[in-house]
Amino acid sequence: MTPQEVSSAVRTELDGYRPPFGARSPLGAPRSIEEIQSEIAVLRGALVLPSRRRIAGGELPAREVWLVAAHGGSIVFFDEAAREYGLGALTSEGEVQDYSVRGDFVGCFMAR
Repeated sequence: MTPQEVSSAVRTELDGYRPPFGARSPLGAPRSIEEIQSEIAVLRGALVLPSRRRIAGGELPAREVWLVAAHGGSIVFFDEAAREYGLGALTSEGEVQDYSVRGDFVGCFMAR
């Protein structure tokens, strides 16, 4: 994949996001639609030009992933091989510290 293809896929996922209404979370009540809309606005501002980063640690072996969003100390990456998004942070060396949180793009961002 190219950075442009990753960026397009991320924007498509973000634009097509629909909250899972009616589903109860095992960790508490679902977020309000206002809170979700606010988080999506923050996420839009956190998008970065996708770049490859080395990921080390976590459940999976070291490999490269795409950095797609950064906000505060948290990042969201896209693991092309696993076809999933994950939550983490950048190390001082610019590598991804994997928090072992997986899911859809918006859900990973809101889990920070």
